[in-house]
Amino acid sequence: WNDLTFEERWWISLADASGAILFFTVFTNTHNPDRKSLMAFDFETRKIAWWRNNFALSCVTPAGVYGMDLGMEKSLVISLATGQNDNDQSVLPVARNFPVEKPLQYYPDSAHFKTVSSVLASKCGMTAVSLIEYLEYQSLILVSFYVQDTGLANFLIVFNAGGDLLLQEKIGDHLKGLGIDTFFVFSGYLFFVRNKSELVSYKI
Repeated sequence: WNDLTFEERWWISLADASGAILFFTVFTNTHNPDRKSLMAFDFETRKIAWWRNNFALSCVTPAGVYGMDLGMEKSLVISLATGQNDNDQSVLPVARNFPVEKPLQYYPDSAHFKTVSSVLASKCGMTAVSLIEYLEYQSLILVSFYVQDTGLANFLIVFNAGGDLLLQEKIGDHLKGLGIDTFFVFSGYLFFVRNKSELVSYKI
């Protein structure tokens, strides 16, 4: 790894891996975190295998790469080998062969943001701004969102399928910016970091 560098050294993060293929999320507009793409990098050849513009990764399985086309606001599965749409599949699998479940990101210009924010306003009495992270896991709905306070405050809530509020946590306060992947689910446990210093987990 010591001699592996990319032209973009800051606005890039390792998102997943499958065999010798590494998947990187690349933020293509530093002023707008909604502008991001997915790069597949072949570690053995040290070359970019493919690049998918306006694509937010959800997970990688042997069947393909699952995520959201941000331009079409549509869930897709794309080919591991080429990054192109695979077999016209358009929905995420019911069961994923992947141990870590991470949320999708919705921004204010997304219809999904407007839908989820209206539910948050009616259920929690809070107005979401800037970013919502959303994950459906088994019979639960997990949402991380920001409200305008002194700076930004980040809340994490969990609903059951009936819309009952099971958990509400303030996981960040007096924030100057947004976080990505503020929580994840692994092996039946919810994990997040509270106030940038305390790792918290709940069995779900």
